[in-house]
Amino acid sequence: SHNVFIGDLNGKNILFDKSKKVYFLDFDGMGVEEISPEFFTDGYIDPVSKKKKEITQKDDWYSFAVQAFYYLTSTHPFNGRKK
Repeated sequence: SHNVFIGDLNGKNILFDKSKKVYFLDFDGMGVEEISPEFFTDGYIDPVSKKKKEITQKDDWYSFAVQAFYYLTSTHPFNGRKK
């Protein structure tokens, strides 16, 4: 099996249908194994990974945590409130 990850996981790249199925969009940031994506959305990637230019599966979890925080509080943990 291959370790495929989204790499650019953010709220603009996720859709839900009426039956609560999840769809991921915009795979230009996708990564496979040791191949890091070149595209990502600032604020949703671990700053250490961004600095090293080594986006991995761990960054999908980082992004998930950022989004969970945002959806629970209506505030981005680093960028503040969006109106």
